[in-house]
Amino acid sequence: SFDVLLLFPCFSSLFWFVAAVVCHLSFSFSSKQNELKQCEMVCYNGTALFLFSVFLLLGLCSRSATAVPGLQGACKNTTAVKDMTVDLDVSRYLGVWYDQARSTSAFFNRECSCTTANYTILPDSGLVGVENACNKGGVNGTRTVVDGKAEQPDPKEHPGYLLVWFFSKYAKGPYEVLSTDYETHAIVASCSELGGSLIWILTREPIVSDAFVQKYVNLVESWGFDTSDLERTTHTNQCVYNN
Repeated sequence: SFDVLLLFPCFSSLFWFVAAVVCHLSFSFSSKQNELKQCEMVCYNGTALFLFSVFLLLGLCSRSATAVPGLQGACKNTTAVKDMTVDLDVSRYLGVWYDQARSTSAFFNRECSCTTANYTILPDSGLVGVENACNKGGVNGTRTVVDGKAEQPDPKEHPGYLLVWFFSKYAKGPYEVLSTDYETHAIVASCSELGGSLIWILTREPIVSDAFVQKYVNLVESWGFDTSDLERTTHTNQCVYNN
C-alpha cells in the first residue's frame, strides 16, 4: 500500500541525515589526511542519498495528492502480465515510435502533444537508450525531452519485459511490450504499485486514423486492462519532432 511505500524514504532520510551530520562534524575536527578523505566521501555519499530519499518522499506525496490510481484490471496480476509480453527482438524495435494513446496518469505524458519515444542501443553499455519527447501545452508548445535507459532483466524467459529508469537506476519501472509487429504498432503496459496501471499505444507513423487506434484499444480491453483513463495523443502536420 501507499503507507508502506512511505516507510522506506522516511527511514532512509532519517538515517542518512544523521549519518551526514555526524560525518560532517567528524570531518571538521579530524586532522589526519586519510581520515579526511574517507570521511569526505562518506559525507558526500550520505548527503546525496539523503537528498534522493527526500525527493522520493516528495514524489510519493505528490503521487498521493494527484490521486494516481493503484493497480487496476489485468495489472492486478503482475506475474500474468509479465507472461503476456512478446518475444521481443530489440534490434527491430529500435527507432522512433509515435505515442497515439496513453494513460493520463503517466507523469511525463501530461499536457503533451506530438509525443515520441526514440529507442537506441548505447554503445558503451549495451543498454537501450530511451528518449521521450513531447510539446508541453499543445502542438505549438515547448519541446520537452527526457532521457533514460532500459534493460532486459530476463532476456531468455521474458525478452519483452524491460525495466526503464530516467533519474536514478534505483527507481526502475516495468516496460511490458504486449504486442508489436515492429512496422505499424506496439502496445506497452507498465504495471507497478508506484506508477499504477499504465497503457501506451504506439505507431511508426505520426498521423493515423482513430479507427486504427481504437482497434488496439479494443484489443487491450479484451485482455482485461483498464482503459478508463486512456486518452488520444494529438499529432498534426504542425508537429516538429526533431528525432
